[in-house]
Amino acid sequence: MAFGVTDDGFVVKPLETIEDELKAELRADLGESLPLTGDTNLGVIVGIFAEKFSELWDLGQAVYAAMYPDSASTDEAMENIAAITGTLREVPVKSTVTLSMTGTPATAVPAETKFSVTATEVQFENIAQATIAAATAWAISTVYVVGDIRTNASRIYRCITNGTSAGSGGPTTTSTDITDNTAHWRYLGEGTGYITAACESVDYGAIVAAAFTLVNIDTPVAGLSNVTNLADAVPGAAEETLSALRVRREDELRVQGNSAPDAIRADLLLVTGVTSATVFYNDTDATDGNGLPPHSVEALVLGGTSAAVAAALFASAAGGIKTYGSVTESVNDASGNAQSVRFSRPDGKDAYIKVTVLTNANFPATGAADIKQALVNYAEGNLLDESGTAIFGGYQAGDDLIHAKLYLAILSIDGIDDVTALTSALVASGAGAPGGGSYTTANKAVAARELLVFDTAFITITVT
Repeated sequence: MAFGVTDDGFVVKPLETIEDELKAELRADLGESLPLTGDTNLGVIVGIFAEKFSELWDLGQAVYAAMYPDSASTDEAMENIAAITGTLREVPVKSTVTLSMTGTPATAVPAETKFSVTATEVQFENIAQATIAAATAWAISTVYVVGDIRTNASRIYRCITNGTSAGSGGPTTTSTDITDNTAHWRYLGEGTGYITAACESVDYGAIVAAAFTLVNIDTPVAGLSNVTNLADAVPGAAEETLSALRVRREDELRVQGNSAPDAIRADLLLVTGVTSATVFYNDTDATDGNGLPPHSVEALVLGGTSAAVAAALFASAAGGIKTYGSVTESVNDASGNAQSVRFSRPDGKDAYIKVTVLTNANFPATGAADIKQALVNYAEGNLLDESGTAIFGGYQAGDDLIHAKLYLAILSIDGIDDVTALTSALVASGAGAPGGGSYTTANKAVAARELLVFDTAFITITVT
């Protein structure tokens, strides 16, 4: 039997064969009667050498296996193979969130001040020092828009519905929805000062902080009264597994042979921070139905810096094909000449969802919050089945809101017997919550350059 590198791959020589060969060599040189059983000194020596030679064979097999992606079993081996074709293992990433802080003006909140989510105790910290600034005072009979921050009654409020304030009084309570003539406000915290701070999770990975749940101040700071997150944290990621690296390497190699739009999209999705990319391509001599001029390409990209997106698009788009879009960046070509690169950002459509569920005794105490998070995970492509496989790849630009597809996420939570009602409303991102009459049971159409945005703050769960 052949051992080593053969037509069938690498074949390891067994320990017994090594021992037999050593004994045969010794007897051929020193005599057939040489005692080599395990109870003799020479026999013990043969066994020791045979084990060491066996370890060398095992090492040879490991070296051989490390040359091929399907058999590489160590991190370094698989990383080296993937790097040959330009696929680099994705490093762990921390979750990020913008935290609203209220308190006394001029209060400095040091970097790495710790905050946590009540239910899970996961911690976040501010990346840099934040100094609370004096907020503008609420005023009578004034037009306010969603996102305006005002102080009144030594408290901080955020406008959640466009409107005109009352002729007196203004918001004074700690409610989440305060009517002020036609304007509506949400209480954020105590004090007359306000600041937002970029924060990241203390640990790496997809650390969850649903909207308005990051409220604990774990590192007390004099003058800092309240904190909260107005939107869900952007999930980070654990270090890429070897199996996932293998799959991604194959996908990236395969896409090189695909059509131009697929290759461009694959390159854009590799840009740090990019979470969605859609590519429109017009290779005709006339403006097409998407509004693209002749022989042009438009990349619709969510996330990533504009400079990084433009650089990736310039490197990927074919020569002679114009880039098209509402965002323009300058990229230097190989000769150092500045080239204009254009792409677009999708118009966000905030998806407001109301769900009523019929539950049983198995429904957990955190069930309502779990449903909200499952819907967000579903929309972002992070909802996993029992085997750890993504159930849905996430919404892309132009994907409609189909209610039937949301049931899979809702029913992934234990203890739900039925979904008795599901309604939705779509509004332009940042426009604030829709009126109650805007919710309907109908599916919602989304235009080609629009993208659905899900957030736990947009979802209402009623449990029966």
